Amino acid sequence: MIFFSVIMAIFGGDMRGHTTEILSSSQNAVKICFETAGILAMWMGVMSIGEKAGLIDTLSQKMNPILDFLFPCSPKYHTARKYIATIII
Repeated sequence: MIFFSVIMAIFGGDMRGHTTEILSSSQNAVKICFETAGILAMWMGVMSIGEKAGLIDTLSQKMNPILDFLFPCSPKYHTARKYIATIII
């Protein structure tokens, strides 16, 4: 797709506009990455606090009937079940 747009910009004579748009798009991509990293760090901190407080273990035990229905092949006391429970909620 990018190759096609470069070819069209070369033949169309608007290479400067194309270059400007590429740089603008890359700046937006970097901005989105930093914003997403901040949000991810915040939620990882919240999950760490919940895990140390025992909230995640309690939540996964309360959701065992639902998890048994959704994932019948999953072992009952597998570590992944508590993370699956946090994603469902």
